[in-house]
Amino acid sequence: MRLTALCFVTALAALPLSQANAYGVSQIHFSIGRNSPMPDCHQRAREVFERAGLRVLGTGNASVGAEPQDGTTLATIYCVPSAGVVVATVAGDNTQATAPVLERIREAWSGSGGAQTGGGQPGGGQPGGGLGGPRITK
Repeated sequence: MRLTALCFVTALAALPLSQANAYGVSQIHFSIGRNSPMPDCHQRAREVFERAGLRVLGTGNASVGAEPQDGTTLATIYCVPSAGVVVATVAGDNTQATAPVLERIREAWSGSGGAQTGGGQPGGGQPGGGLGGPRITK
């Protein structure tokens, strides 16, 4: 094991030094009803991506991925219903590319189900754990 690690570190040290590529990540989270059904969260995420003008790439166990038509960024909505939260993340070359895409997602999420800006149920969801209007907790 130590020999493998030493070989790996040696190989890395032998690589020529180059300028690191820049990248940007933008992220926001929304409150949803605790213990909302995962399929409902996935469906909501797909609808939000479509309203934001993104093309859905696929659905994982707890996430949905998408990208804009130009493919310059990659967006993911992670569903964590047990914690009553959804996290939207956009990654790309820089935050000048990711921030506008995240804003479109935020606007699409807020427009789906009547966003709450305060008050409402704890966690921003509806009674009974539904996927009602989220409280944006940017």
